[in-house]
Amino acid sequence: MGKKLIEKWFPVKEISRDAGIEMAYKSAPAYIKHARELGISGNIGRNFFDPKIRNLHPWFARRPCSAARAITLASILTDDVDQSLFMDVLGWNMKKDAYIRNRYPPLLFYTDPKKDIIVNLLSKDGKKADEIVVCDPMAGGGAIPFESLRLGFRTVAIDYNPVAYIILKATIEYPAKYGRELANRVRDEAKKLISFIEENLGEFYPKDAEGYIFARGVECSKCGGAIPLIHNSEIARNNYLGFHFNSEERNFTPYISRLKTELPHVKRGEIVCPYCGHVMKKNEAYKIWTKKHNKVLTDLSQGEIREDEILSTHVLLIRQTRDGYRVADNKDFKAFLKACKQFSNSSAEIKQYLPLNEIPKENEVFDPVKKYGIRYWYQPI
Repeated sequence: MGKKLIEKWFPVKEISRDAGIEMAYKSAPAYIKHARELGISGNIGRNFFDPKIRNLHPWFARRPCSAARAITLASILTDDVDQSLFMDVLGWNMKKDAYIRNRYPPLLFYTDPKKDIIVNLLSKDGKKADEIVVCDPMAGGGAIPFESLRLGFRTVAIDYNPVAYIILKATIEYPAKYGRELANRVRDEAKKLISFIEENLGEFYPKDAEGYIFARGVECSKCGGAIPLIHNSEIARNNYLGFHFNSEERNFTPYISRLKTELPHVKRGEIVCPYCGHVMKKNEAYKIWTKKHNKVLTDLSQGEIREDEILSTHVLLIRQTRDGYRVADNKDFKAFLKACKQFSNSSAEIKQYLPLNEIPKENEVFDPVKKYGIRYWYQPI
C-alpha cells in the first residue's frame, strides 16, 4: 500500500500561518495584515463578515479549522498527488476571492474545498468519497468533523462532554440533515429573539450603547477611599483606561487615553491605596469586594435598592459605542440602576431559574472561588 501525502509532505508554514490568524484573539488587525500579504489593495477596513462556531460557544480547546481540513485531506490522499493541486483542492487559492465577494476574512476556513476534484483523485485509486469514514473519538468543539463533512467524507464525532455533544449536534449533525430549512428557521427565531430583547431590555441601555466595562469597587480598609480593581489599562487597540485620583475626596474619575496609561495602585499581588498608600494583598481586596457583592445581591433579592452601594461595588467605567469608547455618564448610571431595580422586582420570578443550592464542600473545582466567600451557585452572577 502506498504512503499518504502527509507522510511525504505537508505545507506546515502556510497552514500554521493561516491557523494562527484564524485563532487570533484580536482578529481584525490580523485579517487586515493577511489581506495585505495576499495583495489585496484599497481600503480594507475592519468590518469583516466573520461567522465562527466559537462565536456561539467559546470552546477553548477548539482546533483551527484550516489545520483540521488540511491534515484530514493529506491523511487520505496518496503521496503522488501534486502539491500545488493539493493546495488548490483545499480552497487555498480562493482566499482572496472570499474577501472580495463576501467580505469574509481571507482565510482557508471561509473557502470551500473542491469536492469534485477530490472525488476524481480518489476514483483513481478505486475509492469513493462517501465510503471514507473519518472518526473523531474526542471531537470537542468539532473542528475535525466539521471539516471532514465539508470535504465530503462520512463522519463520526464522539464526545462524552454534554456541552460538546450539543455543540456537535447544532453545528454538524443538524445542518447536515436539514440544510437550508434549518438555516431559515434559525434566522426566524433570531429575529424573534432580537425583537424580544429590544422590547424588554432596550430601556436598560442608552441608544448608542453596545456594551459596558465595569470594575470591582472596594474601599481602602485604612482611609475608606474608593479603589477600582482592574487587571490592566488596555481597553482595545490604542484605547487605554486611566484614573484621576482625588486625595481630598478619596475618589476617582476615569478617563480614556490614546497613549498607554499606568495604574499606580495595581502592583504584582498587591493593591496600593492611591490616597494613603496603605497596601492590601490582592486576594484580600477581592474578598472584601465579594462580601460587598453578595450583600448587594441579597439586598436586591429582598427589595432593598441601595444606589450608592450598588454603584460603588460595581463601578461603571466605560460605554462602548459604534463610534468608539466613552466614559460612562449619568445616563449610563441611571440605566444601570433601572436594570438593578427590575432585577429586584423580578427576583421572585427569576429564582426558579437559578441554582440556589450551596456549593458542596467536596467540590474541589470551585475551591478557588469558595476561598473568596462564594458559597452559593448563584453568587458569581
